[in-house]
Amino acid sequence: MHGIILFDWTLSQIYGEGIPVGNRRLEVIQTIKMIIEAMGVNFQDGTIPSDGINGQYWTVLNNLLNGKFFDANDAHRYFYEEIRKIWPEEFWLFTSIPINY
Repeated sequence: MHGIILFDWTLSQIYGEGIPVGNRRLEVIQTIKMIIEAMGVNFQDGTIPSDGINGQYWTVLNNLLNGKFFDANDAHRYFYEEIRKIWPEEFWLFTSIPINY
């Protein structure tokens, strides 16, 4: 079994003095929503793909979606700690080559 994790940075913004506190939680939630939508979950009617989603992974995503994290570093750390608990032998760090390579 193989999996991939995609992050969509198209809505990201750069702030001169760091991300305003009020935006931090919202940006973490928006990122998780994009991941969930990419997995085929329909937020309009709540349907989940027929092949299902790993229950533990779904819990991790919901914990991130429910606004527990105001800091992207904390959310990032939590995400990878939990992923390694779910798939300790199968999860490999992914590297990419820049587009302008």
